[in-house]
Amino acid sequence: MVDFWEGFRETDNYFYHLLGEKYRIEVSDRPDYLLYSVYGSEHLKYPGVRIFYTGENQVPDFNLCDYALGYHHLHFGDRYKRIPLYYLHQEAMDQSRRKVHFTRADLAQKTDFCNFLYSNAKAHPNRDAMFHKLAAYRHVVSGGKHLNNTGARVVDKLAFQQQSKFTIAFENSSHPGYTTEKILHAFAAQTVPIYWGNPLIAGEFNPRAFINCHNYQTLDQVVERVKQVDQDNALYLSMMQEELTFPDCRQEILSFFDSIFSQVPELAFRRDRQFWGRRYEKQRFREAFPKKVLPWQAAVRSVKKRINFS
Repeated sequence: MVDFWEGFRETDNYFYHLLGEKYRIEVSDRPDYLLYSVYGSEHLKYPGVRIFYTGENQVPDFNLCDYALGYHHLHFGDRYKRIPLYYLHQEAMDQSRRKVHFTRADLAQKTDFCNFLYSNAKAHPNRDAMFHKLAAYRHVVSGGKHLNNTGARVVDKLAFQQQSKFTIAFENSSHPGYTTEKILHAFAAQTVPIYWGNPLIAGEFNPRAFINCHNYQTLDQVVERVKQVDQDNALYLSMMQEELTFPDCRQEILSFFDSIFSQVPELAFRRDRQFWGRRYEKQRFREAFPKKVLPWQAAVRSVKKRINFS
């Protein structure tokens, strides 16, 4: 497993534990199967079957991977499965299902109007704009690195969000299908998410349980809707008591990997490894590692050194 986010551990992550329930996994420097993500180019060094995963707003490059897990609504035979990032947050899904039991007593425990929790200052301008527009109405508590107004960084995200009635749950960018954990965590914290990002979000979550910015022409109209819900306890409670359901994510992911591993490894390759495919890989490899040789070139050189041509 390579090219994952900072702090990622090969033998302590979602995929390792999930696959370990069914398969005996051996982490190897010469793997038959490589699972990789977007945070680097190390995957280009491995000639085995490549399985790409992204939770970021990036389209899989099927010239470099054999299979992919992503957020796009794509159809590419047996090579692709849509697994948006929030599928990996099973605990948050379980906590979100309990929202149906939200009561007036729970509402009385809310001490904050709305929360904003982000570190990335380079997201789409809509995110900061919503923060400032809502802050002009009532105080929005911001506990992240970006636009912090608490004097300290939040340690427990869920506990921090639970104090609020609303959560600004904006993605870094907007694209059909691009759904991260942001809206799910807002649900798990028992808040009403104010969501922007995936225009098709109403097809994934109960649209009566959150405020969907994509239903409005301007952010000012969104703010007016937030005000309406904030000032009407009965309306707020009705949204908080809406049921949320989720797919069997674990089985979907396992089934996808089963379809790959059930084949003979040599037959599991899908990317073009011949003339045009190899040419493309060479180009990408040289861009990433200008002073290194490709994996198959290194293997050929190693063989030549062991042969006595005399």
